[in-house]
Amino acid sequence: MSMKNKDTWEFAHKYCGKVWYVCGMVMLPITVIFMLLVIGKKNEDCVGSIGGIICAVQLIPLIGSILPTEIALKKRILIRMEQDDKFQFKKYRSKGVFFDHLRQATSGRKLEKSRFMSW
Repeated sequence: MSMKNKDTWEFAHKYCGKVWYVCGMVMLPITVIFMLLVIGKKNEDCVGSIGGIICAVQLIPLIGSILPTEIALKKRILIRMEQDDKFQFKKYRSKGVFFDHLRQATSGRKLEKSRFMSW
């Protein structure tokens, strides 16, 4: 969703950067503690194994940052839709109508009347 236009692209990068920064600050002391416990051991395989495990564990929040970034993008689009004078946001019961409006707002194309729209 971040590749829709330049604005969403920049927002996604800034938001994801903030998430990565927070994750890094949380993981840094944990990583240092674990590595200090194993550095100096005579068994070099232990240091390499622990380092590899730490790297694998650190990848989880970095890859997992995609989900909160996508959620923030969708919220941003909804806020923009509500503030836009051209788009009168109406709350419908049917989810199909909501997603038709969301698709229309993000793509910039006018949708034909679908089976969900009743106006």
